[in-house]
Amino acid sequence: MKKILIIVAHPNLSQSIANRTWIEAFATHSDRYTVHDLYATYPGGNIDVAAEQALIEAHGSVIFQFPVYWFSSPPLLKQWFDSVFTHGWAFGSSATAFIQRPQTRFGRIARHTRGRLFMHRESRPYTHRNIDSV
Repeated sequence: MKKILIIVAHPNLSQSIANRTWIEAFATHSDRYTVHDLYATYPGGNIDVAAEQALIEAHGSVIFQFPVYWFSSPPLLKQWFDSVFTHGWAFGSSATAFIQRPQTRFGRIARHTRGRLFMHRESRPYTHRNIDSV
């Protein structure tokens, strides 16, 4: 089974107790998860698109972890989406990224409320999940 890629986009992760604790917990399971911190990897905002696409292709599922700012994501995550999910790779009639790899699963967004971890999925929205069952 392929590992799960957790893309972290928190501009101040060191000050976030809940998010930092959650990421540290996933990092202890490096055999199952790859934690990829966008703000640590790209402090200047220059995203390596080819490297990011290769990272996605090397994993079976992707979870996006980020704080919600007035119904939006942090600026670097928005830039990441615009840069990495390119026409011809992620979408469009000639897109190959997910046609050749239909097993890649997106659509998981993790959030916390008062210390609990919630996973939003199509099948069971807003269910409380233990970190070992993700």
